[in-house]
Parts: sequence; structure tokens; C-alpha cells
Amino acid sequence: QLGQQPTPLGGDSYNLGCHGPLQMTAHQLQLQQQQQPCTSSAGAVELKYLRSMLEGYHQFLSLRKASYTLVDGFPLCRRDNEDSPQSSFGTSKMICKIEASLIRDIVEKFFHPFSQLPSEDKAKLFDTFYCLFSNAERAFRTYKMFGADDDRLLMPDGGHVRLSELQKFYENNSLVRGDPSQVAKVFENAMSYLVKTVVAHMRLIKLTETELVALFGMFIWSDCMCFWFSTI
Repeated sequence: QLGQQPTPLGGDSYNLGCHGPLQMTAHQLQLQQQQQPCTSSAGAVELKYLRSMLEGYHQFLSLRKASYTLVDGFPLCRRDNEDSPQSSFGTSKMICKIEASLIRDIVEKFFHPFSQLPSEDKAKLFDTFYCLFSNAERAFRTYKMFGADDDRLLMPDGGHVRLSELQKFYENNSLVRGDPSQVAKVFENAMSYLVKTVVAHMRLIKLTETELVALFGMFIWSDCMCFWFSTI
């Protein structure tokens, strides 16, 4: 959701239908794997999965750019990735819905072994994953586009909001009920956290695109989840 602060990994547990001896968290699996000798073939398999996720992310970026043409009145400069204009709540909300559908298909096709899970487990995993993905991906693009002392944050529609002028994002839109300045205050802390903490740290460690995609994998297979390993 727009402006929602990222949920820390390792938070509340989610029971996705695990029973008895079949229940195993990702953390337990990791410990089990650490006790096994590391082989070059195992590393090759892991890189294969990472390359697949990276390929999926690139496909997502292309599809999202193409989806901009589906939104009426969408500025051409955003379609061509030129200098980011001021974002609006209306276009961001529309692109956010399209984005969620696109990344759901990408996860199904490229994030092994997501496709092998029961439908109910997929839904629960994706609901948690999408919020983390959306915030991290926008933070990464913000870090790549803007300088260290810039208070702008990229939004789903490719435009930006300034923390110092956040109310403008909610102005002149029929979807916003109430005073835009009051609505802005609701999301101010979350957006400030993204810019001042998440974006700043990505810049500090010089996060790469491959590392970002590895984070996506951690988000969806975090140890706060348990699922049916018997189906994988």
C-alpha cells in the first residue's frame, strides 16, 4: 500500500497450514543446510535461482513501463524515464494495482519454488511479500535517481513526492477524502523512514541490483513464514 512502512523481517509468525512433522521454518531449513557440506553444485543451483529471479525482475520492469500507456493522461516523460515529475495519488494508485498484478505473475514464473505451493499458501506469502517488495524497490530506484541530500521519494507512477511538500501528492484528487495536509501527516513517518533510513543505507552500502533481487528472495522466503515443504 502507498506510504506503508516496511514490515521488519522476523516479525509475527504466520501459520500457512503446516501440520506436525511437516512444519519447518526457513530458519530451521537454513540451519539444517549449514550443517551439510557445501558443494560447488549446490552453489550453482543457488545462483541459477538468483539468475532466474533477476530475469523475472527485468521482465517486470519492462512490463511496468509498458503499462504506463494504459493510464489515461499519463505524462510521456514518465514513460521514457526522463526527469521525474511530481507524482499524484490518483495515477500512483492505478499503477500500484497494475504493478501488484504484474509482480504476482513474475513471482509465479521466476521465484522457485513458489509455483509449487498450494494456492492458499501462495496468497498468504504474496500478501506479505508485496508490501516489502514495493517499498524496497521504490527505495532502490530513489537511491539510484536522486542525490544524498535529496528529500524526494519515487512513487509507483514514476513520479516523485517531496517530504517537505507531501500534501501536494494528495491534492486535487477525488479519491482523497478530507484535508490533504492531514492525510499527508498519516503517511509522513513511513515515507520519511524510507528516505532517511532505507534509501540512505542502500546508498551507504552501494546496493546493487543483484543484491536487491536477493533481498526479494529473502522477503518471500523469510523465516517468519512456514509452509509445506512436502510440496516443494
